[in-house]
Amino acid sequence: EDGVRDVVTVSLNSAQSELVVDWEQPDLGLSGSMSFPYPDTPSLQINTHGGDDDLIVDNSHGLIALPDGIQFNGGQANDRLVLQGTTQIDDATYEVGPHVDEGTITHTPADGPSQVITFTGLEPILDAVAAATANVFATNADNAISYTVGNTAAYGLVAVDGFETYEFSNKGALFIHGLGGSDTINLNNPNTPTDLTSITVDGGDPTG
Repeated sequence: EDGVRDVVTVSLNSAQSELVVDWEQPDLGLSGSMSFPYPDTPSLQINTHGGDDDLIVDNSHGLIALPDGIQFNGGQANDRLVLQGTTQIDDATYEVGPHVDEGTITHTPADGPSQVITFTGLEPILDAVAAATANVFATNADNAISYTVGNTAAYGLVAVDGFETYEFSNKGALFIHGLGGSDTINLNNPNTPTDLTSITVDGGDPTG
């Protein structure tokens, strides 16, 4: 509903037989839940319209690996994508664009299918899922890329131009990919996010 804050949580049930979508409108005291067969559901689209909304994807009972992924359309106002849960993954990859409020984030396990989320109308991404690596891909244009502290010292934050920022914790290594274009890359975080041991910058072609 336009102008009303929505909090939507997507997860699997403990048997991994159902895709569960819980929703809440805290300001109105409303809530509800629905479920869909898993893994037979091909895709999931979440539209939250106006209001400062959160989509929480919780992998505690496993990655939500739908064939056509999860699509989050945040709409207007300040909307967040929160990735959490206890299922560890090999890699988290964030690809910005093509428009400034759009992008794709993929969680890849050691084996099995990946969890893919594409989004529009989003502001920040908060990714707390434990992973060996986190990869952030800029564009082939001239990008201004920065790595700074997140909301707390336990989190790092990567920003690419005016695209949606990627705030992360519990990642062993961070890889920043400038791709094409003449990029400006700044690393300025006096703190070390939880579990982070290395940062690698690949400026790409033609210059970094």
